[in-house]
Amino acid sequence: MGNTRNINFDIRTFIVAVMVVLILGFSSQPGLAFNEVSYVREIAEHLNEPIDSVVSDGGDVYVLDKNLSKVFVFDSKGQLKSSFGEKGSSPGQLYKPTSIALNQQGEVIVVDAGNTRINVYNAKGYFQYQLGNRGRAKGEFEKPISVAVSQSDFIYVADEHLNKIAQYSPKGVFLNEIMLDYTPLDITFNRQDHLYVLSSELGSIRKYKDQTLTREIILTHNDTNLLKDATGISVDDNNDIYLITGHDNSIYKFNQSEEFLYSFGSKGEGRGQFRRPSGIFHKDGYVYVPDTKNHRLQIFEVQRELDNNKTSEIFVNQEAPVEYRESIYVSKFISDLNVFAEGKFYALSDYKGCVFKNAGERKVLGLNVDNVSALSKPQAFELKASGELLIADTQNHSVQFLNPDGSYGYRFGRKGKNQSQFNHLEGIAIHKDGYIYIADTHNDRIQIFNSDGIYLYSFGEKAVIGDDGNPVPGTFQQPKSLEFDSHGNLFVLDYRNKRIQIFDHKGNFIDQVMVQGRENQFKDPVDIAIDEKDYLYVADRGDHSIKIFDPDHKFVCKFGSQGKGPSYFPSLSALDSINNAIYVADYDVDNVRVFSFNLGKSKEMAKQRKQADQEQEAAVDDQKSETFENLEKISGLEEEIVADSQEQKIAQSHEAGTDKFFLSRITYALGYINLPHEAKLKMLRKDLERNGVVPSEILDQMVIESEDEIADGRVRIVISVPKN
Repeated sequence: MGNTRNINFDIRTFIVAVMVVLILGFSSQPGLAFNEVSYVREIAEHLNEPIDSVVSDGGDVYVLDKNLSKVFVFDSKGQLKSSFGEKGSSPGQLYKPTSIALNQQGEVIVVDAGNTRINVYNAKGYFQYQLGNRGRAKGEFEKPISVAVSQSDFIYVADEHLNKIAQYSPKGVFLNEIMLDYTPLDITFNRQDHLYVLSSELGSIRKYKDQTLTREIILTHNDTNLLKDATGISVDDNNDIYLITGHDNSIYKFNQSEEFLYSFGSKGEGRGQFRRPSGIFHKDGYVYVPDTKNHRLQIFEVQRELDNNKTSEIFVNQEAPVEYRESIYVSKFISDLNVFAEGKFYALSDYKGCVFKNAGERKVLGLNVDNVSALSKPQAFELKASGELLIADTQNHSVQFLNPDGSYGYRFGRKGKNQSQFNHLEGIAIHKDGYIYIADTHNDRIQIFNSDGIYLYSFGEKAVIGDDGNPVPGTFQQPKSLEFDSHGNLFVLDYRNKRIQIFDHKGNFIDQVMVQGRENQFKDPVDIAIDEKDYLYVADRGDHSIKIFDPDHKFVCKFGSQGKGPSYFPSLSALDSINNAIYVADYDVDNVRVFSFNLGKSKEMAKQRKQADQEQEAAVDDQKSETFENLEKISGLEEEIVADSQEQKIAQSHEAGTDKFFLSRITYALGYINLPHEAKLKMLRKDLERNGVVPSEILDQMVIESEDEIADGRVRIVISVPKN
């Protein structure tokens, strides 16, 4: 009997071995995987519903379990080392997580899909912070699905409901979003830091470099588009693509030229067989597959031969323009900041009517022996060289002097419209020669005093709208924050006009900063700061961001969002900058956050932006010129070019015997057909103006001639413009 059992065992072992060879080597023609793939091991202990995996540089395998809401860490031999996470919605807990990634510091980033956020843990599994929360604003999510970390440790998160990919710095500062016209399912990076985005909806992989679409990849085998049913992708060192499909539970490998190499796997419970595999990860010649319904992770070794011809592009490490540094506890309700040395600052609280001094030891200035303040909702203050504090005592309509020890000195001003009188002053600045400039906010003017508070002169008046529809320079609608640059020029935050005006010290207008474009324009600017290199910083409460401009007042970048994280700014109130450090106060947060500003990166970004603007202007000029020529040449000819909503290509046509030029296009409806007539005109006018297809001077005379619904929810629109 003993020999029979051994014989039976040997037969079963032989049969299993043959099955593995068949499964791994003969699953597809012509891509036979005889020598390409070998089975290594499975990890099944402790796992219930493995959904994703990632491997550290040291060989540790991190497996994310969706049902258990836990991360398991195994060594390279499959032995459990540790685990962290538990089911719940409190900070650090998980609920139905879907994706996991590691950065170079060993931090673990997990898509906590059930709680609509991203959790970040340190290398030991201790919770650090979360990114995002439920919502539709920047930095918020509705259904985060996948996370990937770039070669430079930037964090990217795909949201399949909002069709976007959020970008964060390595330490979690919200930087940008890539808005998509399709639904992302999985994302990954190659060695050259190209972002690959899988969309089963499109049946393609879209490849991005520096957030610019560079290529669309479609992978087919036996006349079947495999990406329509793919559940995950990974890219190896040769830029070959591995994908796993749901319909046949197989893994396919393609080279970067979209040529099929081989496949392996099938449906089942044996080695190399899968049931609902949910993802795939490649590292150093090994492929890791969470075999979800078989409650295990399978590991395979694949042939690895680095082809330098395929990876000739040199990777250049990218630095974030802004990075989180630290948080310093102060208090909530901060209305102004003044940084006088690195890590040392004063913070004004309008609610408590006092000034917090953070300079090694923490002091409170401006309260009397009974802990009562004489200040009423102060909004701004400045520090004199003597150590005195000048405070805009806003609701007392006066300027209050505090001695260096925090005791009260003297005050000047009262409510009114005359000289030396104020109405709700909200800004104060001191010129290098000691002159005091006050933003007399509700009187719409700037008043100037000598160092003792004696009135000298004023400039400005209530905003007047010019012929171009914009407020006339030199007029104000509630001026607030004031700052001087190194040249002695005064920057005035013209609050209600959502602009920053620049004057010389005598009040002569020089320039203004008004950001064009919907994305970066000011929404609710509340404070400004200028550093020693004349970079301008704007706290935009309405956009929940800090906007940065170079010394030529050109937009450089912005950071921050409404989503939780190190750059979560629910209600921005104040900022200041010194030595490439940005200090930010949020009214509802009890600490001042400090961010590092990468000056070198900002110069690089400004140069790239300037070059892009020049190229765009040249392209628009060429397009306008070409359009005019085409309109003049076309006679009795009607052409139509089908255009999608992204490329916005317009075809010109001309109907003989009329005094009009006709333009036709086909676009997706997107609710267009139900819009009011004026809204349709406005949308079309903006579209055509943005693309420079039709000269702007005749767009106001545009007429919608016809609009017909066609297949797939699209609308064929014919519009006309006059010939002359």
